Amino acid sequence: MASIVSFLLSFLLLYKYAALFIISFLAAIIVPLPVTEVMLGIGAFVGQGYFNFWGSLAAAQIANVLGDLADYAFARRYGSGIVHKVRLDRSRFFAKIEQEMQTHARSTIFITRFAGELGPLVNFLSGAADIPIKKFLIFDFAGNLAYYVGILLIGLWAGNYWENFSELMSLLVSIFVVLVIIKWLWHIYRRFKNNRKERNRIAV
Repeated sequence: MASIVSFLLSFLLLYKYAALFIISFLAAIIVPLPVTEVMLGIGAFVGQGYFNFWGSLAAAQIANVLGDLADYAFARRYGSGIVHKVRLDRSRFFAKIEQEMQTHARSTIFITRFAGELGPLVNFLSGAADIPIKKFLIFDFAGNLAYYVGILLIGLWAGNYWENFSELMSLLVSIFVVLVIIKWLWHIYRRFKNNRKERNRIAV
């Protein structure tokens, strides 16, 4: 991981905001890049004068939102066909996931902007579940903005010691991802249990 981060930071120092745009866009689509560590490094570079805070924020924000929209648009266009082809539409569990996504779309989209690997998955689910594009875009934009402002400020504050925070931030993101997954599964379980109780009540 450290070698990947070093390579990406070298790439960023050479090509600045264009490199930042490419990295953020690819990470938003689905490529597993260490964006948190990279953004911490850029925050430190802002303090050293190599990057501009607002320019970095704009490049990362625009690229990430466009990448998220690409995922969403792909799933909106082809999601139902893919779901039918792999027979997920016959799965009650997948149906519960769709229902959960539709019920808690705002909070799920916003929160998973901080959850790294879950972002692309939620983008696809949003498109497949036909979440209105306006709703998706508003909470995607807000979540990404909060994430990038926060991580850049932490890197700026940490300065030359930003690498000491990168492992901690990675750990916190991993814990956050696990908690979000547990929360989702718990809601799905409760919905499934309540539906079964309702069916039993009707049957009686």
